[in-house]
Amino acid sequence: MLTLNNPTEAARGMGAEIAMAVLSAGKLKRPPTHPGAVAADILDEQRTSGRKAAAAMGLSVNGLAQVLACKTPVTAETAVRFGAYFGNGPDLWLRMQADYDLWHAAKTMKAEVAKIKPLAAKSA
Repeated sequence: MLTLNNPTEAARGMGAEIAMAVLSAGKLKRPPTHPGAVAADILDEQRTSGRKAAAAMGLSVNGLAQVLACKTPVTAETAVRFGAYFGNGPDLWLRMQADYDLWHAAKTMKAEVAKIKPLAAKSA
């Protein structure tokens, strides 16, 4: 079942582009899914091993495993490789990572950011 609260499920059998469209549909109250989890779900759905995917993308098995386990971020270089391998371009993967990072930063910094006074526009 496709729901706004389950972008990982949207990726199964439909492609990560749809997952991103679902993810962008509105502000989430829960953290966005790490792009590594989306990639892991796609590999699982396609019954492709991490070792085979890493070799195809020119990544180390350990490096890919760290991303798939959501322990390291999808970098620009990884996004280019994912985009070529999964056939959906690098922008999707970088946007998912940015959404993930921004959500966590905003949550972590909420009290600190509340103390910041916006720059006032100067009158002419």
